[in-house]
Amino acid sequence: MIDNEKMHPGRGAYVCRSHSCIEEAFKAPKRINTLLRVQLPKSVIVEFRQKLLDKEIHADEKA
Repeated sequence: MIDNEKMHPGRGAYVCRSHSCIEEAFKAPKRINTLLRVQLPKSVIVEFRQKLLDKEIHADEKA
């Protein structure tokens, strides 16, 4: 879940919205699991990465 308002309870991590930051954060599935201290399936990680990239692209289009 992407929490732009930082209001949802639970674990979270800040990832800057640039393409390079998103790619670096998601370089390896183990990295995200370590940062969030959870074990997410690779499919969830791939979907989450894509959602962040989609948001980054839409933000660029609005600017």
